Amino acid sequence: MNPSTMTVNENSEEVMLKLRMYGTTHRGGGLLFGDDGYLYLTTGDQTAFKKSQDIVNNLDGGVLRLDVDKNPARSHAPIKTMPQDHGFSDEITGVGYWIPNDNPFLSPNGGRFEEYYSMGHRNPHRMTKDKVTGNLYIGEIGGGRHEEINVVKKGRNYGWPLYEGLFRSTFCVSGLYENMPHEEPLVAFPRSQANAVIGGFVYRGEEIPELSGKYICADYGVGEEIWAVDTSNGSYEQLGNFSSTNIISFGEDKQGELYILKQGVSTLFKLMTKKSFEETLPQTLSETGAFSDLSTLTPSQGIFPYELIESFWSDGALKKRWLGIPNDGTHNTQEEQINYSENGNWDFPIGLVLIKHFEMPLDENNPTVTKRLETRFSVKATNGQFYYVTYKWNDAQTDAVLLTSGLDETLNITRADGTTEAQVWSYPSRSDCVTCHNPSTGGTIGTRTRYLNKDLRYPRTGRTANQLVTLSHLGILDQTITDANTNSLLKYKALTDVNASLDEKARSYLDLNCAYCHQAGSDVRADFDMRMVLNLEQTGLLDAGIFNSLGIPDEAILQQGSPEKSIVYLRANSLQEGIAMPPIAKNKIDANGIALLEAWIRQLGSNTGPNEVNLALNKPAVQSSLDFGGDASKAIDGNRSGLYTNGSVTHTATSNNPWWRVDLGAEYTISKINMYNRTDCCYDRLNGAKLLVGNTQSNNPADYTEVGTANATPSQFFTNVNTSGKYLMVYLPGNNKILSLAEVEVFGEVTINIPVYNVLTSPNVVNLQVGETFQLNAITEPSNATDQSVSWITNDATIAAIDAATGLVTAVGPGEIDVTVTTNDGGYKASSLIKVAGTPQNPISVYNVLTSPSQVSLQVGETFQLNAITEPANATDQTVSWISNDPGIASIDATTGLVTANGAGEIDVTVTTNDGGYKASALIKVIGGPAPNVSVYNVLVSPKVLTLNVGETFLLNAIIEPDNATNKNVRWFSNDPSIVSVDPNTGLVTANSIGEMDVSVVTEDGGYHATMLVKVIAPNTSSLKLYPMPATDTFNIDLSGYMGKAVVVTLYGPGNQMLKTVRYPENHPAVNQFSVSEFPSGVYYLLFDSADGYEGKTLIIN
Repeated sequence: MNPSTMTVNENSEEVMLKLRMYGTTHRGGGLLFGDDGYLYLTTGDQTAFKKSQDIVNNLDGGVLRLDVDKNPARSHAPIKTMPQDHGFSDEITGVGYWIPNDNPFLSPNGGRFEEYYSMGHRNPHRMTKDKVTGNLYIGEIGGGRHEEINVVKKGRNYGWPLYEGLFRSTFCVSGLYENMPHEEPLVAFPRSQANAVIGGFVYRGEEIPELSGKYICADYGVGEEIWAVDTSNGSYEQLGNFSSTNIISFGEDKQGELYILKQGVSTLFKLMTKKSFEETLPQTLSETGAFSDLSTLTPSQGIFPYELIESFWSDGALKKRWLGIPNDGTHNTQEEQINYSENGNWDFPIGLVLIKHFEMPLDENNPTVTKRLETRFSVKATNGQFYYVTYKWNDAQTDAVLLTSGLDETLNITRADGTTEAQVWSYPSRSDCVTCHNPSTGGTIGTRTRYLNKDLRYPRTGRTANQLVTLSHLGILDQTITDANTNSLLKYKALTDVNASLDEKARSYLDLNCAYCHQAGSDVRADFDMRMVLNLEQTGLLDAGIFNSLGIPDEAILQQGSPEKSIVYLRANSLQEGIAMPPIAKNKIDANGIALLEAWIRQLGSNTGPNEVNLALNKPAVQSSLDFGGDASKAIDGNRSGLYTNGSVTHTATSNNPWWRVDLGAEYTISKINMYNRTDCCYDRLNGAKLLVGNTQSNNPADYTEVGTANATPSQFFTNVNTSGKYLMVYLPGNNKILSLAEVEVFGEVTINIPVYNVLTSPNVVNLQVGETFQLNAITEPSNATDQSVSWITNDATIAAIDAATGLVTAVGPGEIDVTVTTNDGGYKASSLIKVAGTPQNPISVYNVLTSPSQVSLQVGETFQLNAITEPANATDQTVSWISNDPGIASIDATTGLVTANGAGEIDVTVTTNDGGYKASALIKVIGGPAPNVSVYNVLVSPKVLTLNVGETFLLNAIIEPDNATNKNVRWFSNDPSIVSVDPNTGLVTANSIGEMDVSVVTEDGGYHATMLVKVIAPNTSSLKLYPMPATDTFNIDLSGYMGKAVVVTLYGPGNQMLKTVRYPENHPAVNQFSVSEFPSGVYYLLFDSADGYEGKTLIIN
């Protein structure tokens, strides 16, 4: 090169190294001269993982160090070269350079390649030099767990593929080359924080003095975070996010200032200091002005509601959405309109605001109880890029505050059975938002033609219209769309769409929940496109290669007929970090969506339709008791043989009212049930068995809907069942009975319940004359809610009466009153004002009441609906109340007359009219029986791996399944008490000597067992320290050994009950205070969960 003109003599080119390329990535590519004058070059493993531990047969997976001056005083000619000694005929090494004499892997006999300076690298994508110290730094892209920053050191082995970060796995190699030690990375970013690390430079400029000496690097393709790393200890802090996205490299000028290069464009971005982005934003939701009334979430003028046909899964949260576009009163220019696309991304004008609000139902028995969680904004900035802002609602639910970082919150959810379950909600950081709202989406996810092609009621006008037609009519869309057009557009098919095929629903679900990342043009590594605009073959799902194996035999991205071998299903059905998809903000699995995917995959490639997939096959099954080895699973093993000797027939013990139950895994609308009986004998035992379907894991037949009665034939088929439920029970009433089943097959489609979240009345005000009638209407939201049934009530029937079922109003007398509608799902309410004028009519009085029927016989646990018949039938006030003479035998709902049989005996229940106090009674006869036994079918132990110091103790926890098992007694055992002893009754383990030992738990009922590993280390070698001890109101936790790592600390009580959980983020201080002032004196246990595993500590509170 001519240094004056910077021109290159093309004839001077010399090929020094030429290596064949394999796979599609992991090339390496760092190239620079070190302060020692040698040329340094990084090479990747080219996705052939083992190459990084093989310096005999290739030059991959390393840092190479070459002397291009070929100075005989300090280097020598290469001994082993390509193609002379190894490789293919077109590969070249050893040209134009020699080997430095102090390279660490010299081999005078030519046994290995001497070019290596370090080895064990996966994809050393960027390598740079600190201009002050001369140290070399590598940004090394990982697999599914960690991204690394490595300091290049002579003769070191960086561990791949045995190590990724500090995680060790022998799936590919059992050890490192020649048993070398593992050189740990300076930084190991967890997958939750980084997707593909882009190595940068140690900052040596003057414009940002606070970064001096810090190594600057970034993430590509997920959050686009930019980090500053302390090179002395590897701790790091996030400086911000590259909102333009797709950082591909860094540059450094001679002053030491840093620049960022964006993939695909020629623009350079300079790293500068400025006022933080968060400081420029409104600090509260109320300050944004987006809502005119925060309490009702009434949007401000110009903000329009919109609604997806079906929301993508967000851990069960309810959502509302709005959009706003800057305009001068009419949307008639490009700057005021959306550039419409039928099947692609909509292009939005500068200033567009999309708002999404999240609420979580907290009580499954009362959906009106919700918690406002967050309200998110997506804003298109003047640079054409979107930025994202999240506001977290305060405890008073009156306003929301700007979040500047991600946050996890634990919510207590009351389940249908009355138990409380802790559920984590993850508030996203701005970088988390960019993960999903990536460049291939155009910055938005839900605003697609196929998702919005539905009717919506607009609260401001009370009108209902198609959303696309409305946006077009207002000029917000730049294309004319009429109602006639909408039928020809591609439309998303909801899980509840009874007119859609299983394939349409599954492809729609994958499109909405997965394709925002998995589509052409995205930066994810998986090579397939899940958009529903493509047919299945075009998606690549059927033949895509596997980038990160789950280690399952015969696995595929989509294994037709086998969801258990399909990675797309397994990742969707997982919460485990590194496996779960989507990889962020997922703390609860979408059971309905998973059931849909399972049914869809099972029927792919077969000649059977979706309704012919056996939903019960290999699902969890239990029964009331066990005898002769006939366990419950034998009725769902796929073997219809009725011969007991073939080992596929269930058998309970002789007992009263035996039963068998299968858990289908999700709620299905069951269309058909096939039942196969024992055939070698005793087939008459099945006669009279009840088939029951329900949604509660209950042993009480009253909690189910009866769909059929079995007879004594070898096989019988129950069609047109048309009942929804998650559980199928076979219940055989009577004393001294044995229940045996050869096989039970269940067919149907997944049932998706869309909850109601609001109700409106139409109209809000009605003017009537006495004697007139008027039909009120109830509008439930969303419009596709599963249960849209409602009931009506009037505040004063002497002014206006209303039909409770239909909402038909009858004007009775002059005055003004409210009539109220209540939804059956959730109990949401709305009212209309009824104004009546004219002369009142005389009321029609009740003169008698009857019960229907007058006598009922029930089994304990059964329910029955009694009816009251008032006379005359046109009486004005027909309201009644019910009472039981003895609720211990039979209780009754005072309003509805629903009877529940509670204990053996006979009693009267009485109905009384509100008008006149007329009474009538019905006789209730209840036949009692003992409650059935609930058998154990599994046991789990928590945690699975635990570290203790010698002399420490920790109380283990056995989790019995099902939770309502009758006998939950267990025994604990240690394989070697000299290392770890355990109290056989309580599970209290004591660490006795250094080592590792298994501890097992065995159930008394069924002999089920589980095992966990206890690691015992020497006293005082743990980096965890607690002081002062014993604790009083607070104590300190020394986490200095866990800097840069998130740590979750859980406090357990003396009875092993979980009392408190505190999460310390990666940037936690060395010493952290933990409050225990609310707990009494006693012995407690602390469990520490980090990337290094679990460690237990005993805590004494005095």
